[in-house]
Amino acid sequence: MRRMCDLDLVRSSSSFFYLSWLAVHVIDKSSPLWECTHDSLSDRETQIVVSLVGLDESLSQTIHARKLYGTDCLLRGRRFVDIVERLPDCGRRVDNRRLSDTEEAPALEWR
Repeated sequence: MRRMCDLDLVRSSSSFFYLSWLAVHVIDKSSPLWECTHDSLSDRETQIVVSLVGLDESLSQTIHARKLYGTDCLLRGRRFVDIVERLPDCGRRVDNRRLSDTEEAPALEWR
């Protein structure tokens, strides 16, 4: 049986995509993932569907993007690195070469 549920995000929208935006869902007692373990998600053949809708300002068109992630894509105890660098002249630069890089997450109780 297929069941969909929305995950609350720390920031569910971005006024503009000027630099970057990381979608973050906190797994706490109010999360539908709170009782789940990696094994239980795998046993249920769980997939996480990421769906984004935005506006292309240059063409004034709505853009849709969708990506599916299986449990084989989930990394326990990891988080994405910050790809936004602060420059000495107070500017910022996005290093897209690090877009998929991860680092060890702070000590959390992982199931």
